[in-house]
Amino acid sequence: MSITVDLNALSVNYTENQGNLTLFDSAIFFSDEDSLVDTLTITLDGALPTEFLSVLFLPTGYLSSYDSNTGLLTISSDTGDISDANWQSVLRSVQYNNSSNNPPGTRELTVIASDTIGAETSNSAAVTYTIAIAAVNNAPTGAVTISGNVQENATLTANVDNIADDDGLGAFSYQWFRDNVMISSATNSTYILEDTDVGKQISVEVSYIDGQGTAESLTSAQTAAVTNVNNAPTGAVTISGNVQENA
Repeated sequence: MSITVDLNALSVNYTENQGNLTLFDSAIFFSDEDSLVDTLTITLDGALPTEFLSVLFLPTGYLSSYDSNTGLLTISSDTGDISDANWQSVLRSVQYNNSSNNPPGTRELTVIASDTIGAETSNSAAVTYTIAIAAVNNAPTGAVTISGNVQENATLTANVDNIADDDGLGAFSYQWFRDNVMISSATNSTYILEDTDVGKQISVEVSYIDGQGTAESLTSAQTAAVTNVNNAPTGAVTISGNVQENA
């Protein structure tokens, strides 16, 4: 007995969030006269919860099931026409979908056709197929906000707790601005308001490199104008001269 599955390719490209992708649209399937193929299995190695396999075309009498825990798509026929033409059409309609916003770079499939009718089971050679996934940058969500009293000598703090990124967050860098002009050396998560800030609006930009290597940045809204706090004079008044009558 001989069963041959030729996928006519070793790999396919898939873009993050692409949706359903037909995998083997030019596959070839044939078996000799002694074989009665009744089962086709396609196994997704290390299956993830965000991905699945499905089949669009099922002739009468064919059934399919997908086990998300094992990544196993099983297509079988007990009563239908198990001709090579039908199996080829079934194989050409198998689809892959991955809904992850941070998918792995490659996925690997194994395809096997089997004749389990009778006392002896016959399998095709296992065919390995690779899905190369191209990541798409996911913009960060949330916002950077500023807390603190907006007055001279007070400390402002950049709050980043609600920033999220499906591609993964990196270490934050900070840059403070005065009326949208960069403040030299103001690169900490906090900023102490100075006399030169009075009457100006303050904002902060937060930047990082995400888990996919993309540079991301978010800028806060501007504060209200910084209010003045009176600075008491320093030094002292002194008296000079001879401390005597008529001096």
